[in-house]
Amino acid sequence: RKTIHGITNVFVELGIPKEAVEVLIHESPMKNWGVGGCQASEKFKDVKIP
Repeated sequence: RKTIHGITNVFVELGIPKEAVEVLIHESPMKNWGVGGCQASEKFKDVKIP
């Protein structure tokens, strides 16, 4: 909720009506993306996400 509100506000500050802003959050499993040539699920396997 906080993220959607914040993103919307950025566009509103640029003069875009909030009714024209659509925010889509698409979370991909860590096995489906990578960083620096490594699969994210391996690179961040020891990181605890709150």
